[in-house]
Amino acid sequence: MEMKNMLFYEAARMIVGPIAEWHYRTKVEGGDNVPEEGAALLVCNHRSLLDPATVMMSVDRFVNFAAAAYSFKMPLVKQLYSLAGAFPLSIYRGEESDKNINKARELLDNGELVGSSRRGSSRSSTPTVSPR
Repeated sequence: MEMKNMLFYEAARMIVGPIAEWHYRTKVEGGDNVPEEGAALLVCNHRSLLDPATVMMSVDRFVNFAAAAYSFKMPLVKQLYSLAGAFPLSIYRGEESDKNINKARELLDNGELVGSSRRGSSRSSTPTVSPR
């Protein structure tokens, strides 16, 4: 991971994470199940746009989040997501979807954490994150 990505990620953890924790009064369960090293796929609920920040605060390692491919078409969002180490994930089958899945596989093969949501999109409700 590049230094600029690590710095942005840590800054986001320090700024956005506490705001998400305070505003949504989140409860994190199972965070101790995340390995200290090696690959893991973290699948969590995604009911708010701040859910990734909650996961970032709960895990002491860099998490590469899969984000909706369409959001990478918005210039500012694409820059922010890219700085945070996120990568696009398309729900539609085809070459682009295969490329996205291969990116996740590559990250896991390199011993990294990959974060994804089980629904694939956010919902407005109090978030609960349960990594297992």
